[in-house]
Amino acid sequence: MQKRKALIVGVSGGVGSYGIQFAKAFHPENTAVAICSGRYAKFVKSLGADVVIDYTDKTAFEEFLKQEKGTFDYIFDCVGGDAYLKKLDPLLKKLGVYSIAAGPIEHIGSENVGLFSIASALYTIVRIKLFSPHTYKLIL
Repeated sequence: MQKRKALIVGVSGGVGSYGIQFAKAFHPENTAVAICSGRYAKFVKSLGADVVIDYTDKTAFEEFLKQEKGTFDYIFDCVGGDAYLKKLDPLLKKLGVYSIAAGPIEHIGSENVGLFSIASALYTIVRIKLFSPHTYKLIL
């Protein structure tokens, strides 16, 4: 079996913590890279992450984005919103898959969502499904 590389965003949360464990449990030889706050790095490593990227360290995060273009087979985004989608999409290989567990509205559920936000979210889903070079999966 070919060794693959997975990136999980929001690993210190509930869904993300399961995501990193699944990534390593099914194929321990795969490389699992986690994006989370540096204060959770030790916890995330204990879940099985091979590498932890601290998104609060802007310089290191931007360097990671430059160095890792086209190297990931899977990205599992547990944060949502357009910000990560736009930054992380270039990291996927040509046939890579981007899965979003949280939807295109960041922090949905923590604040009221208006009609404009819903329309914007639907537009984002349609846009990435129709015009993106990669496969996208929305997990709800």
